[in-house]
Amino acid sequence: MLKYFLSKKISDEENTVNLLKVKFLRHILLVFGREDSQSDGFWWAAERLSYRCTIARTPENALEAYLSHHHDVVIIDARQSSHGSSTSTTTPSSTSSSVESRTAPAGKINGSSGNAVSTFDAEALCRSIKATKASLYTVLVAVTKKPAGNEEEPPVLPLLKAGFTRRYQENSSASACINELQTLEAGEVRSTLKLYACAGLFQALENVFEAVEITNSDQEIQESLSHLGYFFQSLSYIWERKIPVFCRTIPSCLRSRSTSATLPEFLLALASRWSTRAADIILSTWSDRRTEIGPEMNSPRIKFVNHAYERLSGYSSEELVGRDASEFHKTDRNREAVESINGQLKKGKHWEGTCYTRRKTGDTVPVHCKVIPVPGRNGSVAQYVSVRSHSGESYNTVANGSMMAFPRRRESIVTAHSMSIEAPITKVINIINAAQEGSPLNIAQDLDKVLEILQTSELYSPFQHQAIPPNDDPMASDLVGGLMSQNVKRKFSAHEIQRSSHHGHQHIPSSPACSLSQIPEPIMNVLNLDDSWSFDIIELERLTNKRPLMYLGLKIFSRFGVCEYLNISESCLVNWLQMIEANYQSRNHYHNSTHAADVLHATAYFLERERSREIFDQQDQVACLIAAVVHDVDHPARTNAFLINEKHQLAILYNDQAVLENHHASMCFRLTHKDPSVDIFKNLSSDDYKAVRHSIIDMVLATDMKQHFEHLSKFTTSISKHLQKLEGDNTDVEIAHEIDMATIITDLSSYENRTLIKRMMIKCADVSNPLRPLTLCKEWAMRIAEEYCEQTDEEKSRGLPVVMAQFDRKTLNIPKCQLAFINIFITSMFDAWDVYCDVSDLMKNLQINFDYWKAQEELTGKEQHPSQAIDNS
Repeated sequence: MLKYFLSKKISDEENTVNLLKVKFLRHILLVFGREDSQSDGFWWAAERLSYRCTIARTPENALEAYLSHHHDVVIIDARQSSHGSSTSTTTPSSTSSSVESRTAPAGKINGSSGNAVSTFDAEALCRSIKATKASLYTVLVAVTKKPAGNEEEPPVLPLLKAGFTRRYQENSSASACINELQTLEAGEVRSTLKLYACAGLFQALENVFEAVEITNSDQEIQESLSHLGYFFQSLSYIWERKIPVFCRTIPSCLRSRSTSATLPEFLLALASRWSTRAADIILSTWSDRRTEIGPEMNSPRIKFVNHAYERLSGYSSEELVGRDASEFHKTDRNREAVESINGQLKKGKHWEGTCYTRRKTGDTVPVHCKVIPVPGRNGSVAQYVSVRSHSGESYNTVANGSMMAFPRRRESIVTAHSMSIEAPITKVINIINAAQEGSPLNIAQDLDKVLEILQTSELYSPFQHQAIPPNDDPMASDLVGGLMSQNVKRKFSAHEIQRSSHHGHQHIPSSPACSLSQIPEPIMNVLNLDDSWSFDIIELERLTNKRPLMYLGLKIFSRFGVCEYLNISESCLVNWLQMIEANYQSRNHYHNSTHAADVLHATAYFLERERSREIFDQQDQVACLIAAVVHDVDHPARTNAFLINEKHQLAILYNDQAVLENHHASMCFRLTHKDPSVDIFKNLSSDDYKAVRHSIIDMVLATDMKQHFEHLSKFTTSISKHLQKLEGDNTDVEIAHEIDMATIITDLSSYENRTLIKRMMIKCADVSNPLRPLTLCKEWAMRIAEEYCEQTDEEKSRGLPVVMAQFDRKTLNIPKCQLAFINIFITSMFDAWDVYCDVSDLMKNLQINFDYWKAQEELTGKEQHPSQAIDNS
């Protein structure tokens, strides 16, 4: 029979009294444009109830205070907004000179009272707060005017849509304000803390070894196990007992299978179901100054363990709950594991591996452990869910209606620790060598050929030579050689002149050109279509006088909450975008800031695909967007091979390896850290900065076409083939049930797979021109052809090797170049990308554009100067 141990055995009456003693509400933020009786009423009510209170006079000051302290309740003066009063009032925001902020603990006011009047858009401020991570655990209250006489009460729906939790009609009496704050604490604030407490249980349910289905309250709650009778018998025992921490006692009416249990209550009960399983679930909550648990403010305390953990450790739950979790894992054998765990958890990532658990008898046992961090009310990690399984235990399953046992298939701990550290390719070679022993002669000879291939220095390079016979398509062969080759034979010339690099040009704006609200209407009309794949970047280039990157960057970064994540002001972001755009060379036909804006738009489009939203967190999104902006900064309109052939200083600096890509990544950070006014990374923690920097550099380097087939092969092997299980018409019900989408998403969300996806994302965005609408596709084709032709002209004039002979003005055939590029690079890459995130509309564009270029190639193929006959309509 399942048991659920409580840390204290108290009656319902005692429990109620104790809960009232606990302060769920700690910190209040008042946002009032001026001091009046209403703001004073809430201030003195907060003092009376011993709440900490902060007053802000402007939205900017309020948002800054909220991002710093993550208040439990934010009360905003909405009496001047169109939905806060019966009459509409529109006034501009006040300047910083009218800002007054008062903060005082427990009723002490610091600063003068201030009489400056400041009105603002309360709904816009609410939406800004709701865009932050911490707002999930914050209650937002709108103070509205009280209708006079028979005047109709204004509607509350617009306030709710803006994100407000409730409305308070102005009443400045101290008793009314006290009642409101007490009601908030007992209601909305306490409910958010229930959600906070249950966040760890959500993670626990996602990491148990049995499939569970939970439906809404209108339907029957079911578990997808055959032994449902035992399951509900076990839950009925739990339902009769009080649930600790923030949840109420579960009512006895929940014993039937048609239950109306609230989700937090049911989840707490459901988590106890796995106390009979071979996996244990431990919920450890990091204490902070709001929980008042004692002097050890930074010790992880165990809040819940199940029976499997009791059996594993030898302790009862009564002995474990409330204790310091680290006491039960202190052993020299865990030293390396603890460092690895802490490193991952600081990044907000889960950790999985082998560690040792100390039993009550004093001995240690190896266990397979998975630790998952759970974000708390302030946006940082506040809880950890640890799922452990002992290799010696067995798992139960149901076969033919009877219970059977089988050992968990997991690698022997002894074997794992005795293995030497070796690279994956070495392991593969060793396996093949072992397989050759005793094999028939023909198989052994084939395996010898496999070993010969695997031991080459560049596993993916031979692909291009095998797939494209030179005699079949010289154009394709030249194109691949020009785009992918970097070790081109050098020719020396007396006319060789070093190209000047523009990496010294570091324009730092003294003040931002505009904010999102100040963008001219014609430009904004174009930007409002930025969520469409048909977005016209060329029109934006025209309207902005070749400065599309700043405007589009500001719009897209605002949509993804980049400023909130980086904890910077909008002016800092505008300064940075201006500086980056100034370091794109506007004289370039293709590799200019318009191309960077186009890649940014494509990246944002891919990030908003459903599968990307499931896999990437905000840190991934921010890194992807920044990488798109900077991926070609200070591009000289020449290829890597050209720079290597002319012995350019960048080629010397980067040893001929990914010359331009290394330069772009380096320029990004050199420019950004040059001045605090443009340093968008200045407020990130050290760990977050390292993670974002590593991700940006990795993505920019992935745009090197020399590594194209390697990245594509890894993506296809690790990602696309994984997802192809979900495609096709599968009529076999048993096989269909084996396809677990949740498991696949979990696998795709691993660090390694997310890295592969981000690389492929920026690669697809970088060369997405053939998938744009036909008019844009043709424009980009003309631009890249002109830039490559200029390189060929310079190579000829300086006696350098001609890298891409097909881009010779005398023999240029743009349709044929486009067809070759689509056939070699685009089709296979976007076929794989389509499997990942379903871009069927883009694939239709690709087919239309391919057909267009095919028709143009047929029309111009027999002409002496085919480039002059291209239809530019």
